[in-house]
Amino acid sequence: SAEPAFSITKNSFSPPPQVDSSVVKIVPLANCKIQTLNDPFFFKFVKASFAHRRKSIRNSLKDEGFSSDLIDVVFKNLTLDSSRRAETFTIGEFAGVSDQLFQSIPVTQEQR
Repeated sequence: SAEPAFSITKNSFSPPPQVDSSVVKIVPLANCKIQTLNDPFFFKFVKASFAHRRKSIRNSLKDEGFSSDLIDVVFKNLTLDSSRRAETFTIGEFAGVSDQLFQSIPVTQEQR
């Protein structure tokens, strides 16, 4: 959950911006609503997805070492468009792609 912690006036900055700011306290959920096959792999996959923010998720993943053929197969299996940017995917879509990639690629113990 997220809740406002406190406000900061624009006069606290130099040069002062046009608006006041707020600090937000973010508290992680005790139990994640999305289950993945391998949480460390999921987090590495999401990080790779956002590594090149102006690129499509397909190109970002390719640049981060994922096979083009594998990416194409996984996205086709899930009927997802790999030309979308990472910020347009839901957490559920990320989990689905992550799980399929995790099951499909040879991953060493160090990567898991």
